[in-house]
Amino acid sequence: MVKVMKVKAIYTDHTFKPINNLENLHLSEGEEREIIKSPIERISGLLKDIDLESVELQHKAGNMWVKKSGSPQH
Repeated sequence: MVKVMKVKAIYTDHTFKPINNLENLHLSEGEEREIIKSPIERISGLLKDIDLESVELQHKAGNMWVKKSGSPQH
């Protein structure tokens, strides 16, 4: 079973590095923990490499939603 906890970390060199000292958490070497991110952080991560203006991105997302839902376009 993976325990869940919140830790502030910074992403550098393709790795999350904790901002605070984690000694008081008493982690064992190789112990797994789940990192929980807010929905906004998740979306920001997904969109960080997309080179579109915000309005163009909104239109593309709307078009994808219409196609997926089967709703007729207006």
